Amino acid sequence: MNDLTRYNMHAGQRGWLRGFALLAMVSAVGPALAAPITAVVNGSFEETAGVDKLDPYAIHNAAGWTDLTVGIPIQAGSTTAGGPKGNYDRIAADQVTGSRYMRLVSDGLTNYGGVAQNLGTMEAGKTYTLMADVLVGNEPGITPGRWSASLQSDIAAAPTVYATATSGALAAGAYSPAGLTVSYTATAADAGKPLWLKYGVVPHAAVAHRGGIDNVRLSDEVPASPPAAAASQLTQSAPAAGQPAAAPDPLAKGVQAGFYTPGRTGGIWDNWACYHEGKFYLYYVAGPPGKDDPRIPPGYLKDWNSFGLATSDDGVHWKEYGTIAKCREKTTMGSGHIWKSPNFAKDGTWIMNYSEFFGEGEDYWSHVPNFCGQNIIFLTSTDLLHWSKVDESLRFNVDVRWFDEKGRWDCMDVLPRADGSLYAYFTACPTPGKVAYKTCWAVGCAESKDGLKWQVLPPIAGDTAGEVGGIEMIGQKYYLTIGPGLIHRAERPEGPFLAQQKNPNLLGNDGDVYFSRFFHSAPGGPLVNHFYTNGTAYAAPFKAIEIDPEGTMRLKWWPGNDTLKEREVALALATNASDAAFVRLLEPAFNLEATYVVEGSLTLPENEDPSGFFFDGGGGTGQAVLFTRQGTRFGPARLDGVDPNTLPLLNRDLEFGPEVKVRLVMRKDMLETYMNDHLMTLKRVNWNGRMGVIGQTGHKNVRDLKVWTQQ
Repeated sequence: MNDLTRYNMHAGQRGWLRGFALLAMVSAVGPALAAPITAVVNGSFEETAGVDKLDPYAIHNAAGWTDLTVGIPIQAGSTTAGGPKGNYDRIAADQVTGSRYMRLVSDGLTNYGGVAQNLGTMEAGKTYTLMADVLVGNEPGITPGRWSASLQSDIAAAPTVYATATSGALAAGAYSPAGLTVSYTATAADAGKPLWLKYGVVPHAAVAHRGGIDNVRLSDEVPASPPAAAASQLTQSAPAAGQPAAAPDPLAKGVQAGFYTPGRTGGIWDNWACYHEGKFYLYYVAGPPGKDDPRIPPGYLKDWNSFGLATSDDGVHWKEYGTIAKCREKTTMGSGHIWKSPNFAKDGTWIMNYSEFFGEGEDYWSHVPNFCGQNIIFLTSTDLLHWSKVDESLRFNVDVRWFDEKGRWDCMDVLPRADGSLYAYFTACPTPGKVAYKTCWAVGCAESKDGLKWQVLPPIAGDTAGEVGGIEMIGQKYYLTIGPGLIHRAERPEGPFLAQQKNPNLLGNDGDVYFSRFFHSAPGGPLVNHFYTNGTAYAAPFKAIEIDPEGTMRLKWWPGNDTLKEREVALALATNASDAAFVRLLEPAFNLEATYVVEGSLTLPENEDPSGFFFDGGGGTGQAVLFTRQGTRFGPARLDGVDPNTLPLLNRDLEFGPEVKVRLVMRKDMLETYMNDHLMTLKRVNWNGRMGVIGQTGHKNVRDLKVWTQQ
């Protein structure tokens, strides 16, 4: 097993650590392992057994970990000069994760504690990426800790720091899966040197930090921050060939199941997808939710001014790749989409569009009274990872013959034509009176032979109103998605595009989701993607498309999402639940950080007797989703009852019989519901993780209830 190294750290000797707790991989002076690095031994840091203090150098778990705590006593209630303050007791097993915490002490002056492990010897050219989950104590008065990951060369002498990544401060009680990631590619000079993993807390206040890391593991992920690039040029997140991987971005997240939001760029908005040679690519407009978002440290993006990328092997489990493109300074990046060059068989080129705002006061357009308009420029790639901006001569500008010079020119999607050329549909503002027919508001059209040089066509006829999401030809009809999920269709690509009379909104008019778009290249045929708003934005799981004999489009469960069902969760009625109760709560509670799939069979009464699920908000209140033969109802409810008629009905213009299969997909406050695989409600729910079954008094109308989550 690993040799142990014991030491005390002093802030004066380790000035490079000040302000952070540290998880570090180090090539060290000291005993080395003969074996190359292949795994992490005993990959958890946990709390020691003492209730009054942390014993210096106590071993955690088993051979391999060394406690480096200086043993400062925990003082109850009051403070002493240079000593910790607050009332901190031992923490038992964490209720959410089942993991235990390690208590780390800082006196606010010179001393702090830590642990270390010798991982083995490095091999030249090999990349070592370690990830860990972060946990923070949840007692009142606990000062949230700051946790970091670093690569360095020593634990006793002045170290060489290869890379550092910080997860930032977490609120008391927080749990962050894969909250720490650190990566280093060994050079020829590193060959045979030992590598150390180190974790500690640094004196920045006279407090005891309670928390720890769990599930430390080697990963095949190679995170890297993008290098700087010139204005109007894209950036690449992969390191140059033969160079060490850059430090992972401190905001980057680990693999996310079903619902995806980036950590590295702080936010996601419009997104679009591509599938090629067994890999899924999710591109998105990136930036923080607000310019003053406190989560974003100095130097990070302050506006929607870049494109980000996440990749997946199954279209469900997403890894953040990083930034792939940035717009000019003092402007904002509009939405994009992706398509193949008409000459793809020969040049293998992919094309992506983005828009930029221009003119006086270039800034986020909705905050600029003298907004001066937009235009569109393009990127190209042959590997879907590294993108290059095309020449400025190919910038696609507003055609004032039909469109407002200072209007929108954004959100472009393309439709292949039989001769190999392309139509484009995009957000634009036709000038009233320029044509004699009723035009689609905010829809422009153009054509191109190469996908880069575009000729504007007269405005499209129809009755649309909103931003263009995407265009797709299915069968002999053309379907155009607009803004919040509206769907219009036409018999010809020139229109007129008229609102679908049945199921006119694919997403449901709920206001918590936006921008349905076509995923053209999905395996097995096109899918639809969209995202959640009204909170931290997340890209939603993909949806399948159904076209009924009348040509009506509806969204359904995509079978690929079945990979969310990795591990079945044992679920039972709470011990005090009875058939007579309006809500029969289930045990255990759900972990809101995880993604869950709930499936079951329901018997639906002919009347409006409620059947469905209750989401507990505490104090006897919550929200409910009810299933009826006409559709779903969603809204506020109480543990002791709800009047279904007070909740709005979402009707997909479908009639359901007395027996239906239902499915719920949940993560955090996001909820998706399905009836017989048809998409129904999409909502954000205010709940605490407790869910219950709503059914007829004395009648078990919910059967075969099963729940799955991730491993």
